[in-house]
Amino acid sequence: MARLPSPRQPWLHTYLPLGISVVAALGAIIAAGIAWYKALSDGTTSTISLWVLVVFLSILAKEALSIYRVFLDMRRQRRLESAHELHAAGQVLREILAARFSDQVAQEPDDTLRATAFRVCIYRVVPSHREVRSSELERVTAYCVGEGGDPGEAGKRISTACGVVGLAYRTGVAQVAERQKESLEQFWDEMVQTWGFSQEEARSLNRTRWSYLAVPIKDEAGRVDTVVFLDSQVKDCLTDDVIESIIFPACEAIGLVIEQRYGHGH
Repeated sequence: MARLPSPRQPWLHTYLPLGISVVAALGAIIAAGIAWYKALSDGTTSTISLWVLVVFLSILAKEALSIYRVFLDMRRQRRLESAHELHAAGQVLREILAARFSDQVAQEPDDTLRATAFRVCIYRVVPSHREVRSSELERVTAYCVGEGGDPGEAGKRISTACGVVGLAYRTGVAQVAERQKESLEQFWDEMVQTWGFSQEEARSLNRTRWSYLAVPIKDEAGRVDTVVFLDSQVKDCLTDDVIESIIFPACEAIGLVIEQRYGHGH
């Protein structure tokens, strides 16, 4: 079962409890207000009118408190479902790699390319209720990039049959790949023929990438439910030393964040 929440929560999931509380509060307040107004209109003694007013104000305060509690519960739930800690952990990994390869990064011709020389994001396995194995992975975080880089958006889904991310999920083993083709047309063909993307998907991929890595993270039952993905425009940067000394320890730390924040796993 997936531990990480989807970044695309349904509108009703987010606002329905607050809406119900507001409607209930308005109903109670309107009923009390009508009773007070009728008491005044009927010429009821001032003492009774005063007591009706006290009841009305008490109901108003009680319902306002109820709405506030629901609002606090919503904020607490949103904090529980946020991926800010994961994004921060991915950002640390990106910064370490950018510093490690600072000479190569500095050779990029503009600030945008330098900011995206390394990108890190985290995928969750989308739970499947009809199949034993899920068919989709969902990006929980936007890309971790440097200042001025385009982080993209969380919530994008890919097939588990595509790319190093899908292969890491299917095998349960970290996957590393280096782009083999120079030209754009050859790159698209490589993404289709080797990595399972459709022509349309291949043409939407970032064409500046040369190095790719995906590391699976498993739950307490040994099932992959998270994949850490990294890509770079620095050629041949994912050496055994870099993977063993930097990336794997960082992914272990991300696994600990997931365990402590969302559930148990390794």
